[in-house]
Amino acid sequence: MIEPIDFFSAKEHTLKTFLTSGNKKFRVPDYQRNYAWTDNELEQLWVDFKQTVTDSFGHDYTIRMNHKPHFFGTLLLTKDETGIFFDLSD
Repeated sequence: MIEPIDFFSAKEHTLKTFLTSGNKKFRVPDYQRNYAWTDNELEQLWVDFKQTVTDSFGHDYTIRMNHKPHFFGTLLLTKDETGIFFDLSD
């Protein structure tokens, strides 16, 4: 019997390690945009993301000691065959 574990691996990452390790590019696939993502939702995600980075890290990516944690929730990313692009599915 095929189990989900055969196809998926969940990993916990900090924002710092996720953004600074390797050469990554993120995209929302066409099928996902047509289904659930509007321009407003994409804009709100980007605004939240930029504000979190600004609030949490200095220009050299050192953690600001007085920052409030931000919980984005679960982000479902699928790496493409090149290992550079990550599709944001959920």
